[in-house]
Amino acid sequence: MERELELSDVNQVFEIQSQLVKLFNSRVQTGWAAAPEPNSDKMIATIDRSDLALFCLVNITSRVVRQVAKVQWGSKLFAGGFLRRISGQRDGPSPNLALRYASFFDFSSCTFDLHDFYGANLEQCIFDDASLAFCNFTQANLQDAWLRKAYLFGAMFHETDLEGTEIGASEVRHLSVHPEYNREEIDMGRYIVAQGGSIVDDMVSEQPSLDID
Repeated sequence: MERELELSDVNQVFEIQSQLVKLFNSRVQTGWAAAPEPNSDKMIATIDRSDLALFCLVNITSRVVRQVAKVQWGSKLFAGGFLRRISGQRDGPSPNLALRYASFFDFSSCTFDLHDFYGANLEQCIFDDASLAFCNFTQANLQDAWLRKAYLFGAMFHETDLEGTEIGASEVRHLSVHPEYNREEIDMGRYIVAQGGSIVDDMVSEQPSLDID
């Protein structure tokens, strides 16, 4: 389907994305996707699959037009709960389907504390002012994502693709943040990064440190 959309008129794909986002927002606002009240396990599974399908469709159109989907999540906790529900438990190192289609979403001000983003495709996602404490971003793709003023205490960025990622008011290019940084180093505005197998201290002297208070 993605290949077919790439061959389509870009204005048509923009319109498809717009309509899918409206449908997604409608389901969020009604609360059906967040807290369904089915009367059987089979109905629960059906709702989960339909929500996953819509989530993936929004992402496919967003990737084609390279435009972030502005979803109205309704509350700080909704997006995290929604992703956990459609993702389920990861079995092994490979990310599940939902996290392979999680790029180009606006997650501003959302709470994802302790979330498992291992291997996730989060390219160009917006996590501005989001709470990402102790999240696992190991081997995730965060290219060109925004994590400005995000709460990152204890988050893991081991072998994470951070090319073009904006963290706080700083840019980190072609580097992967080492997971063994601590609160004091973040308070100082220091980013510990791994490059070519060695640990490098990248002092951001002219930029404000991450706000983790």
